[in-house]
Amino acid sequence: MTLWAAVKGRNAWLLDLIRSRLWPVPVIGVVTAAATGFLLPYFENRLPTPATEDLFGGGAAAARGVLSTIA
Repeated sequence: MTLWAAVKGRNAWLLDLIRSRLWPVPVIGVVTAAATGFLLPYFENRLPTPATEDLFGGGAAAARGVLSTIA
């Protein structure tokens, strides 16, 4: 028996659990959203100041206008 076959046999119940249920899909989504929520501010703080000003240069009224256009 090869090493891979032994590992695959030992973890077969875990693979079957993941394949036969729908819970991994929302869990992956929640983990991805949480990781994005933690990592985006970190990367935003690493950007130079002029780069962040080009993303959205308006004030509160401009933000309100953008949101009303989207809605």
